[in-house]
Amino acid sequence: QHKKVRDNLSLLFFLLLVQIFFTKNAVYANEIQFTDKQARALQSLNTEPQSESIKSLRLTATILADNQGQEYLGALVSRAEVLPYLTKLKKLIPEDFNQYRALQVARDQQLFHLTILTSKEYQFADKTIVEKLLTSVVNQSLSNQLNVTLFGLGKVERDDRVSFFVVAQSTDAHLIRQRFLLPAKDFHITLAFNPSNIENVKKDRSTLINKPLSLPEAIYFK
Repeated sequence: QHKKVRDNLSLLFFLLLVQIFFTKNAVYANEIQFTDKQARALQSLNTEPQSESIKSLRLTATILADNQGQEYLGALVSRAEVLPYLTKLKKLIPEDFNQYRALQVARDQQLFHLTILTSKEYQFADKTIVEKLLTSVVNQSLSNQLNVTLFGLGKVERDDRVSFFVVAQSTDAHLIRQRFLLPAKDFHITLAFNPSNIENVKKDRSTLINKPLSLPEAIYFK
């Protein structure tokens, strides 16, 4: 009788050990899987936005004029640099693309630009500083060369108006504005609008149409 009890206890102890062993392995496997998921999410955060939307440009500050002849300080941007964003915009609004683009083309005379000082700001700007800026070279305290980062396609809406643009950032352009004692500005390159462009609103990275996911979001949606 005692031998039978010992045998039963031994069997129960063995089964308990087996259960503990397999439970630990299952937990370990889940931890490895979650870690792999984190790694994939981190990799996507580091590579996808950079390859798809973000790019760096070297621009030159100069005096430009709008279609009414009003002068402002800005930098011209080639069509080749904004072509990826125009392509994305055409896919986004295929039926209205030509109408939206035509209005921007008419306003900006078939050019693309980044505004540093608006026409009103330029009107009251110290022209001595402007002249020094336009004739300066790299490595001086004031340079007309701008390093600009483009972050992607942005959009703002107000009432019945819609504007599309490339969200941009430039420390060099901010420094120029500081020389004229002007506040920070959301730099951007207007691509299209209808029926008129929207001014004096935020056009920073919060307006990006495709915002990069945060790490917890990226892990969840993977």
